[in-house]
Amino acid sequence: MQRRDKSTNGRWPAWSFPTGARALVLVAAGAIVVGVAAIAVAGVGSRGDGDEQRAESGSSSTSDTYPDVATDVDEEEWLIPAWEEDVAGDYPAFRMFCQFSHLAHADPIIEPGSDEFMHLHMFFGNVEADGSSTYELLRSAGESSCDGGPLNRSAYWMPAIFDGDDDVVVPDRFELYYKGENADDPSRIQAKPNGLRMIAGYPHPDGAELVWGWRCENGAEADPGVIPDCGGSQLSGWVRFPYCWDGENLDSPDHRSHMAYGTNNTWGPCPDSHPVHVPELTEFVHIDDAASSDEWYLSSDRMDPSEPAPNGSTFHADWFGAWDNSIQDRWTDNCIRAMRSASNGNLCDGEQLRPAASYDGPTRLADWYPRPG
Repeated sequence: MQRRDKSTNGRWPAWSFPTGARALVLVAAGAIVVGVAAIAVAGVGSRGDGDEQRAESGSSSTSDTYPDVATDVDEEEWLIPAWEEDVAGDYPAFRMFCQFSHLAHADPIIEPGSDEFMHLHMFFGNVEADGSSTYELLRSAGESSCDGGPLNRSAYWMPAIFDGDDDVVVPDRFELYYKGENADDPSRIQAKPNGLRMIAGYPHPDGAELVWGWRCENGAEADPGVIPDCGGSQLSGWVRFPYCWDGENLDSPDHRSHMAYGTNNTWGPCPDSHPVHVPELTEFVHIDDAASSDEWYLSSDRMDPSEPAPNGSTFHADWFGAWDNSIQDRWTDNCIRAMRSASNGNLCDGEQLRPAASYDGPTRLADWYPRPG
C-alpha cells in the first residue's frame, strides 16, 4: 500500500535528526533497578503480578516486566488529525511507514555490546540504535525515522542489500503491518510487552509455511526465497514475525523460542506453550527501481564467501520494541482489538502519527562491505 503525498508541515528537515541523551527515569529504584539491569544483560525476564492481572482481564496495557521509561516527548507534537477513515471489518490492522536510518555492523539482540557483527545491517526506526542498545536506551533517547518520530523508538533491522556492483541499495520505504489475524477472540490480544525482542525469517523451521520472501510489482516470478529480476519495477521483501508469546521471557537463548507461530502449520490460534497472543508484525521493504535485481544479494548471503548462499535466500529481520506505551495501547485497543483496519499511522481514534520525512540521500552507498574491517 502506497502512502499518500502529505506534507510533514516542516517538522523534520530531511534527515536532520537531533540527537543526545534525554533524562532516563525508571519507575522503580534500588533492587528493581538492579533486577532490570540483570534482565538487560541476560536478555530474559518474567512478567510481574500486574501482567497476570491484565492477562486475566483482557486489557491491552503493556507489560511491567520492564518499567516504562519517562521521556520528554510531547505526544501532541507528533500527532495530526487522521486524513483517512479507518474501516471496520474482519481484518484488524494498524499500518505505518519508516524510512532508512543507517547502516551498522551491529545486532543488539544476537551480539549485544558489539559493533563488529558478522554482517552488515540496515536499520530503521531509532536513529541511535547500535550494538549497545537496550530497552531503556531506546526508549529514552534518539529520534526515529518512523511515522510518529520518537513516539516509536523501536529498532528494526535486517541484512543490507547489495547490488551487482557491491554497493548498498537504500530502500525507498519500510512498511509495517501490525495485525490481529488468527485470534479466536481479537478483543483479548495483548499489547507487546516492554523490552520484547524478536527475530523472524531465515533459517526457516522444517515443515512450516514460508514466513518471508520476495516479489516484483510487475509479477515476475522466481524461485521462492530468491531475489527475482524485477526489470526496473518495484521489488518488495517481506518477513512475517511470530505472534504468540510464552508470557514470561522477553528473549531466549536462540532469540526465537520465547515466541511461536500458530498451531495450524504456522498460522491459527496460539499453542498452549505460548498462550499470549500479541499483534502480528509483518515487515515490508520496498525498492521502487529494481533493474537487474537478480544480481542483488544480502550481506548475510555472503557470511561464508567460499560458499555464498543464493541471492536473498537468508532473508531475516529483527525487532526490538520501544514504543511509547500510551500510543501502542491506542492502536492496539482501537485498531486491533476493536476489529478496525487503518493505514498511514492512523490510530483508529481520529488521529494519526505524523508522517516521517522522506529519505533524500543517495540510492546507492559505496564502500560498505559484508564484514568488519
